[in-house]
Amino acid sequence: MNKLKLTSLTKKELFNINGGNVKFVSTSTNLSYYPTKWGKNLGKWISSKVK
Repeated sequence: MNKLKLTSLTKKELFNINGGNVKFVSTSTNLSYYPTKWGKNLGKWISSKVK
């Protein structure tokens, strides 16, 4: 259950970062270009918001 909540939050956060103007397909393609380090930092930031 926690994993499902985190995935839904990540999608919402991504839309907030992109201003909500970018489609989900473009965001998923852009995610592949981001380094794993940035992804880990974003995960920690979102987890801190959840707590």
